[in-house]
Amino acid sequence: MAKLFREFLRHTLYRGKGNLYTLDDPYRTISKVLDTQSITGIIDAGASDGRVSERFARRFPQARFYQFEPNPIYREALEQQSQQDSRYHPYHVALSNEPGELELQNTQSPGNVSFFKPNDMMLRRYAEGSKIQNTIKVPVTTLDQWWQENGKPDVQLMKFDIQGSEARALAGATQLLDSGVLAIYSEVYFNAMYEGGALFGDIDKVLRDRGFVLYNFYSARHDPTGSGMLLWGHGLFVHAQRLNIH
Repeated sequence: MAKLFREFLRHTLYRGKGNLYTLDDPYRTISKVLDTQSITGIIDAGASDGRVSERFARRFPQARFYQFEPNPIYREALEQQSQQDSRYHPYHVALSNEPGELELQNTQSPGNVSFFKPNDMMLRRYAEGSKIQNTIKVPVTTLDQWWQENGKPDVQLMKFDIQGSEARALAGATQLLDSGVLAIYSEVYFNAMYEGGALFGDIDKVLRDRGFVLYNFYSARHDPTGSGMLLWGHGLFVHAQRLNIH
């Protein structure tokens, strides 16, 4: 019923009108954009309990999933998933632009955990879930280092949901991005919610330098206190030349 309602709105109320918010399902759009491609490798950065990997697995059943998740609360779930299905490969490390060790800010809500501290805007609008409870040190690698150390596996699709660390992770993945990645689905912030966290423009700059262009925005979220300010959403970026999109 929800799908039919979205389709009704998309073809009536929003037809022909410019709007940042699209009613299209991003997973269906990604499937359509990559329909003629062989998808054998997908990176899930910020894998949490593996539910997004499972959504992609239903659309790309031949793919292997490389899941990066440093938060220890998800370790057991990811390990169980990998034991039940050999397509899933969890790595309990974080991603950035250089290897080492960083402090993870553990917030009340696991969805807000980040290397960056929540700023005043985040604390005012999401006070209940954004307060820091403690910090833990976690290992960090770059995607290029991981890629080299694991035999340069083919990767066509990448997903990022790492709370402001997306630009740094992408900056540490230039060799991998140049190897044949076709599409990137990433959380993006339009207004800062973390101290030092990446904004949409930072992510867009890194990707455009490697031949990627913005395809569309999804799941736009506005200020819950009622100001109407656009805060964050998700962006789909595609490599125009590799996918022959001009």
